Amino acid sequence: MSDHADLVQRWVVVTTIHPPNDALDVILEHAGDDWAVVVVGDNKTPDDWEQAPVHYLSMARQRELFGEFAARAPANHYCRKNFGYLYAIMHGARCIFETDDDTYPYADFWGRISPRVTGRRAGGATWLNVYAHFSEDLIWPRGLPLDAIHDAGRVHDEAATSECAIQQYLVDSDPDVDAIYRLLF
Repeated sequence: MSDHADLVQRWVVVTTIHPPNDALDVILEHAGDDWAVVVVGDNKTPDDWEQAPVHYLSMARQRELFGEFAARAPANHYCRKNFGYLYAIMHGARCIFETDDDTYPYADFWGRISPRVTGRRAGGATWLNVYAHFSEDLIWPRGLPLDAIHDAGRVHDEAATSECAIQQYLVDSDPDVDAIYRLLF
């Protein structure tokens, strides 16, 4: 598995507390040989988690690879996904697609991911609510400071191309929203 990992420059990073599931099967099916997949576990992840050809980082493996950094990172926290990014980078990743174990990317999605991204830049605020550009409903992503939920920023007219090594995409239907949003709506 490590030979393949060292040859692949495109990686998928997933965090999970669940056993292998259908969403991960779909990710593996579409990723094929062009992508390597690393799954980052946590305290709640089953101890016997295994699914070929996934690279699995248990809590113990995270401590082994990343020492004090892993020991100090809070358990049961989104920040542990950073160990997946670092692992992929250590194995030569040039482009990382970040997703969750309950997300089903469309089949035609995979061919569009590239480390070079072209789009219109948004700016004008330290934090901006990107969801505001896709919905008239008040909705915001997990982690956005609550005082920024109404700030959509400003989208520039000109397209620009940039290197974007780690990419996360929007989810249709039931997006990854803030816990406070779930309580309110």
